[in-house]
Amino acid sequence: MSWNVQNAFRTDPAGGLLSMGEIIQGVVNPTQNALQVQVVPAGGGSGSGGGSSATKAVPVRGFATVATAGTSVNLAAVGTLVQTVTIYAQKAARGTNTGAVYVDTVGGASGPQIKLNPGAWIVFTAPPGEVIDLSNIYVDALNNGDGVLYVGLL
Repeated sequence: MSWNVQNAFRTDPAGGLLSMGEIIQGVVNPTQNALQVQVVPAGGGSGSGGGSSATKAVPVRGFATVATAGTSVNLAAVGTLVQTVTIYAQKAARGTNTGAVYVDTVGGASGPQIKLNPGAWIVFTAPPGEVIDLSNIYVDALNNGDGVLYVGLL
């Protein structure tokens, strides 16, 4: 199912056509077979149109360090929820890992893992209307002290 928006009219108090710098965010609601949209200032700041009900994305970031090689650690504390997260293979601010790190959704070395060489990154994005709990992502390494930097948005 797809929609092509050619001319968008506002139904909020600002009314009229979309202003320069405003965008439409939409989420498909399959249970109601509907597209729910909102007008959002580009970049998440205050737009020229006013009246927008947009909320700002809340960034979260941190490091997950593997103290003992072969012992996986949670990416973040339970309840750290994001819509998208980028995981970088670096152990500290401006630091470089000695070797590869491994990202997985199950702790331990069994099963498939995503290998990230030093400096590499991967992005996880939740389906529309869902979030990712960063405590359900695990990091492991072959070298003590290696780890990842994560940056997420909710």
